[in-house]
Amino acid sequence: MRAGSRARKATALRSGDVFIHGVLPRSGTNYLSRALRCHPDLAASSRGLWEFPHLKKSDPLLSYAASMARSPKLPHLEESELLRMIGDAWLTYASEGLPEGCGLVLKEPSVKHLDRFFRFFPRASLLVLMRDGRDIACSSLRTRFASPGSFDWRHPRTYRRRSRSPVAELARRWSEASRTVRAFMDEAEAGARVRVVRYEELVEDPTGELRRILEFLGLPAERFAWDTLVALDVRGSSFVGNRQGALDWDGSAPPPEVFEPVGRWRAWSKRELRAFASIAGPELRHWRYPDADGGA
Repeated sequence: MRAGSRARKATALRSGDVFIHGVLPRSGTNYLSRALRCHPDLAASSRGLWEFPHLKKSDPLLSYAASMARSPKLPHLEESELLRMIGDAWLTYASEGLPEGCGLVLKEPSVKHLDRFFRFFPRASLLVLMRDGRDIACSSLRTRFASPGSFDWRHPRTYRRRSRSPVAELARRWSEASRTVRAFMDEAEAGARVRVVRYEELVEDPTGELRRILEFLGLPAERFAWDTLVALDVRGSSFVGNRQGALDWDGSAPPPEVFEPVGRWRAWSKRELRAFASIAGPELRHWRYPDADGGA
């Protein structure tokens, strides 16, 4: 009875759903999500889930699952089974109203707790979006929500910013996130259900990269709306100014002549380039991103 019950629960799990986890905010998750949804077998959540910070906030869920699994009142419950049930409940909620057989696309610009992904979503596919940390820093410094901010004596967490420049802080964040991705990809658990997508390749050759992604997802390329893909602009880095001179996301595209999504870091000063490379140099080299002189 117990084995049969588990088999029924396993078949109840959704399949065909796609998660995008960006290395950091400003990594291009919005653009990749919109591109994937040019395929009729993929759709956004009708719940209006702009981003899905499930993994970042999953600490209490792991504690809950472990506690429930230890309870003598639930002798047949396993922690792994409960985590899968939680993940499936989220997918059921987020996919309400989608056509039968249509996969869900969810995105989150973070790789925190990425190693927990398949514990919650064992049948989903995962795309990890990697982008040059220097371009992420360029974009982050022009936003309120992704910029490191400044030192505030009222908040101890900001004290470290007294001796660290914003560029250095963003280099630290990107380098740490990059190591998280590398560690995750080295785990056997990742296997064939996860693929790293380079933002630069997606922007420079969207048709070629999308064909490779569709093959990974097992979706027929002939059903993809290629004309729609060509018409897409890179809105993930689109901003408008406000009265204070800061920039905020509003979903509109900037004039093409002032927007270049790849290589904006080349306008940095030598001091800024050295500050970033001194912290994140090994990770830049691992992902084969070019140095300031054009070498890899």
